[in-house]
Amino acid sequence: RSFERDDGDDGKVVNIEVGDETGRVRVALWDEYADSVDELSVGDVLKIGGSPREGYRGGIEVSATEVEPDDETDVDVIDTATSVGDLTEGMSEVEIVAEVIETSEVRTFDRDEGDEGRVSNLVVGDDTDWIRLTLWDGRADDVKRLTEGDVVRVKGGYTRTDDGDLELHVGDRGTVEKTDDEVEFVPDSTPIDEVEIDETYDID
Repeated sequence: RSFERDDGDDGKVVNIEVGDETGRVRVALWDEYADSVDELSVGDVLKIGGSPREGYRGGIEVSATEVEPDDETDVDVIDTATSVGDLTEGMSEVEIVAEVIETSEVRTFDRDEGDEGRVSNLVVGDDTDWIRLTLWDGRADDVKRLTEGDVVRVKGGYTRTDDGDLELHVGDRGTVEKTDDEVEFVPDSTPIDEVEIDETYDID
């Protein structure tokens, strides 16, 4: 994206995600480095110099001051996906792999500032639990290419509660992509005599 600095100069920034065998982190590429993003592909190995800072919605980001390709080094990338059952309120940069259990239609709404917003919802789960996944604005249309039974990798999500229920949200900074990973939602069924009003259950 392009922006204007306080001194009137134009600036550019783009975010990429990098990882090694210890974890993953978002990296902000500024100005001339932002222009180089078109030359990058998934799987490229980079040498990056920079300084860590607090990222969007928490977590750590690296503001890059030096970036150069490294064709001599092999890097193994850790899978940082979190199980649905391990999600808690206030998490950012969430990554999960889960099965689509339910989908909804895209709907539009008017924000307080007058512009139009778009939102859609999924229910996804794995062998630990299920959660409502809310897709905002530019991500809302992702629901149209997903069906029940698809397995998706969600990246860049954040959690919050709504009326006491934990939800996972993804905006323009996140992604929802189909994957060939094998994940199956296993409902934890509840005996009928334990069902209570205003709660959601799976029953056999």
